[in-house]
Amino acid sequence: MTRAKVTDPEFAGFDANLVGKEDASVYIQPFLSKISLVKGLQDRTVPLSYESYPDYSTGDTALGGQTGYYHISLQSEVGGVYNTPLTDVLKNFEIYDVLPDGLELNESDIQLDPQFVRAGGHMEVIGRYQTIEDGTAVTRRAIRFYADRLDLKQYTNYYYPVAHIKSKVLGDSLAEKLVNRAYMHWDPQENVELNGNVRRTKPNGQTDTQDWGYAEVPIKIKKASALSGKLEIRRRTDYMWTNSIYRVRRAI
Repeated sequence: MTRAKVTDPEFAGFDANLVGKEDASVYIQPFLSKISLVKGLQDRTVPLSYESYPDYSTGDTALGGQTGYYHISLQSEVGGVYNTPLTDVLKNFEIYDVLPDGLELNESDIQLDPQFVRAGGHMEVIGRYQTIEDGTAVTRRAIRFYADRLDLKQYTNYYYPVAHIKSKVLGDSLAEKLVNRAYMHWDPQENVELNGNVRRTKPNGQTDTQDWGYAEVPIKIKKASALSGKLEIRRRTDYMWTNSIYRVRRAI
């Protein structure tokens, strides 16, 4: 038996077994396509092209009121080669992007990548998404990216971008670390599987019997150690106005 590479673009990513000598029979065996969920502070297609939050790994902090982008994409792997073209169609595809308390956004600041839209992708914002964090039921805001059929052949950029999202750190955030979590799923099918960080946990925090891809973006927050205020009081003595200054300091 002889191994051969199939060069027909229609069967890109496939290999073949050649059996016989003169009239060879060709059996086409597809490589397994592996897809990971990727979430980061830099766009992988055009790095440094968007306003970004400080990288958590550097220890740098974001301030209340600061804005920045984060990016959601897919990463492909075929036969051990990353960022390869895929011809798969993912059925009932979903990504849930669950925002932490202390991070806000406007729906108009969510930019769907044109390739994701061309592949059949859509988006909706869920204002009150019920989930579980650290064993406690909470209500969060979430973005759902979805497609009945996500046709990956429509992508020409094999980083497979989904969306570019601008958000803002709230000034009254009490957390020193905000973790923005995302979960991905599609109907199981042959020759395509989840790769990377895979969990059996749904976006709502409940255990599932099926796998979900997972990715997160942490943001370190600068917190004030105290609040200072100044109160000026004018009083009248002997028909003249004078100022008395009192300072108030309250630890947080």
